[in-house]
Amino acid sequence: MQPSPAAFRLRGLALAVRGEKDKAIADLKKAIDLYSGQGNTAQVQKLQAELKKIAAVMG
Repeated sequence: MQPSPAAFRLRGLALAVRGEKDKAIADLKKAIDLYSGQGNTAQVQKLQAELKKIAAVMG
């Protein structure tokens, strides 16, 4: 069974809300890798934007 990119995305966003920047970034990067492997460029672009926001807000 393949890991779910959506699960990594949701957990990454939840971790960001909790202030766990490093874990959030790791999960979002994993989701990007998985979506990229599926050819889902729309989700890749969306998550790249989320990563930039998290980096800017959480410094």
